[in-house]
Amino acid sequence: MNDQDRDEGEGNDPELIPAIESLDDYVRRYGLLGANDDDQTGGEFNGLNRLEAIKQVLDEEAYRDEVIEKHQASQHEVSSQEQQHKEREGVISLLLANKTTYEMPVRPLVAFSDTAERMVDSRGRYGIRDGGTTNLSPGEEGKDDCLIEISLAEFDPDATMAFIGVLLLLYDHKQKAHIFPPYDGSLVMSQKRRMNDEIDNNFSNVCRALIIEGKIPDQHIVECLRLAHYLQCRVILETLTSILELSIDSRNCMAICSLADSLNLTSLFEASVNYVIERLDAFQGISGREGDPETKSSLTTENDDVAEQEINEVWTSLPYELRSRIMTMRNVMRSSVIGRGSTVSGLFFSSGAEFLAIFREAIRDQSERLAEAKARSEEVIRERTEQWVVRSQGRGLLFDLSSDAKTNFIHGGDVAYTLEKIEKQSRRLKTLESFYEEQKTIFEGQLANEIRL
Repeated sequence: MNDQDRDEGEGNDPELIPAIESLDDYVRRYGLLGANDDDQTGGEFNGLNRLEAIKQVLDEEAYRDEVIEKHQASQHEVSSQEQQHKEREGVISLLLANKTTYEMPVRPLVAFSDTAERMVDSRGRYGIRDGGTTNLSPGEEGKDDCLIEISLAEFDPDATMAFIGVLLLLYDHKQKAHIFPPYDGSLVMSQKRRMNDEIDNNFSNVCRALIIEGKIPDQHIVECLRLAHYLQCRVILETLTSILELSIDSRNCMAICSLADSLNLTSLFEASVNYVIERLDAFQGISGREGDPETKSSLTTENDDVAEQEINEVWTSLPYELRSRIMTMRNVMRSSVIGRGSTVSGLFFSSGAEFLAIFREAIRDQSERLAEAKARSEEVIRERTEQWVVRSQGRGLLFDLSSDAKTNFIHGGDVAYTLEKIEKQSRRLKTLESFYEEQKTIFEGQLANEIRL
């Protein structure tokens, strides 16, 4: 390089040429101050040390995120309330067993069914089809209309329609009896909880009156009970349960017991089991439930009450094995094990079958002994009759030949005592056979779960 070029380079402004700084110079100019440095010597953060600067940045970011989240949550809440309002104002499609559908307003079902309420509030978990893709009229193609579907294909369609009819009548009664608040978000859930948790007597009586009027036929009561349990309609479920409890008899108690066990209906299960216990108590001669002396429980045969003393005699005449089995069954059914699961039903029916087998054998043995006693008594009567004929021949006029004397000779004494015992044993055997038929109906008659009211 010549001197002229060097002079021209030296004449240039040094500020226009980028200065080359060392790392220490850069840190002093732009870096953060240390904890022991002078806070007034400048720097990007005006005297803050590194930890304070980091905290300030994090606080600003947290405030920013909080503002954004609050804004988005507000928009989502408004959108959710609008969607919920729209859904509760819509319709729901019920898929029936006969491959038909029935569309009804959502409100009546949501008002009484916990299952329907969960479906409306959690639509994404259930089957939903887009109602805007089929059967659209002109100008409706752009509407966002989703139809909720619920399958009731496992229930009888006639029973389902009867159930829906009662549900709509209950909803009409509810509208007339109370002022419904608008479905504006916060009021919806509180109203639904009040309707489900505060079922007053008046409302239950209305439901019962509708059923008594025949809105639900007798042959559909059990099916409607299962449907009410499936949809979690507590008003109808509790009413039908109370009706079944009053309808328990020897024909249906075991089927009702099995139904209540499968649906976990504690009160109905206990009522059906208690019916069997009461019959066993009656046969054993125990007075009333839990030994209450005020109420006497007795076995009825052809509308004639059997005296408690005779019941006790029948009980003591049974073999020890049968008495032990009856007491065991009664104690098991009274224990806390009953009602804790479906395994109870299997044990219950198995014990009943074995119990009936022992009972049949006991009746057969007593029938044979009674037949032998009758045969022996008839033989004695024939012998006495022959003796009377022999004694009456060749006797003088002083011999008493009256009918009373003949009766006393033939049927008096030990023969009369034997005949009295035979008659009493015949009544016992008749009582045993009647009780056996009742227990046979209980344990074997309704194993197909056909409940007759």
